Amino acid sequence: MGTAGGIVRGTSKRNRHQVKMRILPMIAGFALATATAVRPALPAESYDLGYYGVWTAYRAVSSDGTALCGIRETGSNGRSFHLKWYAGSARLVAQIFKAGWSIPSGTTIPMAVQFDSFTPWKVDASGVENMVQFGVPLASLRQFAQEFRAANRIQIYFLAGTEGSWNGNLAGSGAAMDALIRCMDTLPVAIGSQPFDPSPPATSSQPFSPQPFSPQPQQPAPPPQMPARAQQL
Repeated sequence: MGTAGGIVRGTSKRNRHQVKMRILPMIAGFALATATAVRPALPAESYDLGYYGVWTAYRAVSSDGTALCGIRETGSNGRSFHLKWYAGSARLVAQIFKAGWSIPSGTTIPMAVQFDSFTPWKVDASGVENMVQFGVPLASLRQFAQEFRAANRIQIYFLAGTEGSWNGNLAGSGAAMDALIRCMDTLPVAIGSQPFDPSPPATSSQPFSPQPFSPQPQQPAPPPQMPARAQQL
């Protein structure tokens, strides 16, 4: 996958390092080591770094060859939730996948994310094929990461379409975030490109409202019940 729209990338290795140094203290739950680790070359395939509760930390590359670090939780029915950092980016990217989604490229997906009883984060995400994604900008990153670490559950509300809300487990999220930071601190700037892996067509529930002329359109489900208060991400 490429990076989310609006991702800011530095134009040089020095600029990318400066961006990373701004992000790391915001999501760290521990004192970062001052020593710089030797940065090995990143292989051209994804591989797991460790397992923390329900979370898996990993390193990979995007379809355009950008190195990335991520953590993921995988659920039933082909569902998964990822937090990723692309080398040189000024934000984290949340990506939500489900086998069976078939989202037209560029579709806006109104949704909200809530950690335990914290105020929900409301966001207009973007969708394509079987993925929905949104960025967590610097201004919100510290609070978002603190809630992610502290909470036991995550609730994801899709405010349009026929997809119901998701309820996920956050066991191990603090240790997983620490692993993400360690990966970010050792990530090389550039690696080779990778082929795109297309998603299969889908016919199940969708997180967006189909056009009226779609064959056999489904009636939109009532919006999930979400706490009245919400903060914009």
